[in-house]
Amino acid sequence: MTLISERQHQRGGTGKFILLGSVAAMTLGLSACVGVRIPEDAFFGECTTCPPIQPDDEDPNQEAQIGAVSEPGLGTNPIVPTSFDELIAGSDSDTDQTIKLRLVQSSRALSIGDVSVSSSDPATDDGGAHFTITIPADPDSETITTFTLGNNALGVKDVAFTEDDYESPVRNVTLSDGRKLSVAMFTEDRNTQEAGSELDWTVYGSWGIRSATNIPQRGATFVTGIETSDSAIPTSGTATFNGFVEGSVTVPSGTAIDTASIRGDATITANFANGTISGAASDITAIPIGTLPMTGPVTPGSPQAWNSLSFQGTMTSGLNGFSGATAVTSAPEGAYSLLDSATGYFAGMFYGPGAEELGAVWNLYDGIGAATGVLIGKQ
Repeated sequence: MTLISERQHQRGGTGKFILLGSVAAMTLGLSACVGVRIPEDAFFGECTTCPPIQPDDEDPNQEAQIGAVSEPGLGTNPIVPTSFDELIAGSDSDTDQTIKLRLVQSSRALSIGDVSVSSSDPATDDGGAHFTITIPADPDSETITTFTLGNNALGVKDVAFTEDDYESPVRNVTLSDGRKLSVAMFTEDRNTQEAGSELDWTVYGSWGIRSATNIPQRGATFVTGIETSDSAIPTSGTATFNGFVEGSVTVPSGTAIDTASIRGDATITANFANGTISGAASDITAIPIGTLPMTGPVTPGSPQAWNSLSFQGTMTSGLNGFSGATAVTSAPEGAYSLLDSATGYFAGMFYGPGAEELGAVWNLYDGIGAATGVLIGKQ
């Protein structure tokens, strides 16, 4: 991958521009990472607008409450520049170049009290989020990357990452009121056939907020990257994307909440002729992480079989984007498996000049536990 701020246009062996590394992955300092993908301090959050639910003294067996999921948000901020021609032209410009990358995200909130509660966060999804990357024309000047959440109540606007942050896939920033923002970003293709290779156009990860005293606050999983222009979305034929799902699952554990990371391969088919998209993910593994809130190092537990998933949706007519339903197709026994009645949503975008990759976020709920993650695929 190359840095577009170096004003170089290098091509890979297939002759395609590799701009994700130049614009997002390398500019943001993304790197591959193994092990648990969703850091414990960068996903779940406490609902700060509601007091913790107190237990019923007459019901000592009251369990933690995990609420239903809601439809993910595609974001409200268009990409800048709006075409690949503009992006390429801007890399040779004598003026500063600004690139905006919107997030497709699925947010959750967590209230930790005598009885912990997890819930969806549609206000944050609806508000959207984006990275803004300013690449200076002067090669000796620092590239500036900022992060903004559209939910103004969260107070995260134009939060800057410095070049000192670029060595780690997780950025940790202390906000002006003492709260702590963590943003984890990855570009590794985690499909078992492609493990170790990099995505060319897509970034996936999570963000989360903690209080000044390190109490978890809201968080989300997300995908972003260099979007395919609306006019470049194919209108005929089909394409198969080989990829993976990754994320986390939460289940009640008495009055607390247990969580595990999940990962498995996935195959997605886009039928551009009729505007449908379908996919499946099997042989998903759950790796226990611990009980929320987690304040120290994570020691993963033994892997266990998890649910298989299906995705059925439609593309947005004339525009880049798709959405639909997530469902469970198998329910193996296990502490973190969801019931076979679990349902949810997924939504995403195509990335690359010709829809070479796709990225989506998904969720599931079975009335007891919930799962949220990303779905990534590459032709």
